[in-house]
Amino acid sequence: MTGPTGSSGGRDRIPVAGITFDFGNTLVRVDRAGLRSVVETTAGRLLERGSISETTAFLAAWATERDRQFRIQVPRLREVDLAERVEHVLAGLRGCPVPSSDEIAWDDGAAAGLVDPAEVQFAVAKFQLPLLTAPTFPTQVKAGFPASTCSTRELLAKAG
Repeated sequence: MTGPTGSSGGRDRIPVAGITFDFGNTLVRVDRAGLRSVVETTAGRLLERGSISETTAFLAAWATERDRQFRIQVPRLREVDLAERVEHVLAGLRGCPVPSSDEIAWDDGAAAGLVDPAEVQFAVAKFQLPLLTAPTFPTQVKAGFPASTCSTRELLAKAG
């Protein structure tokens, strides 16, 4: 059975106005359109860098792996891993077998052999940069959470 949008499991989706990303205990609210724009920008930067040959396949693979991560990790009360997603997407685009079901794990050794860790670091930084530099970033620090303990300056320097 499929849900209203073709998702597996037959469950209706909950309408979501926004989500938050945790950058060292600093929560940043991001709406769906904003997140889509960040992923498209990241794809464009990977194209410019020569890590991908075109953005359409990257965006489709990103959506597939994002959905897979959420289906697998969230029910286990685990966070999804952005660096892992980047590595899986790039490896899949380069010929690493993409698991055909959630019960089959990625061959992380094979994936790592196809993707330079610097590419992953670059992509993660490009993904995070627009979120950290958004005009609303300072207002998104939630009460009860200390200021970010991660080095935002270091992240921004890596992102170029």
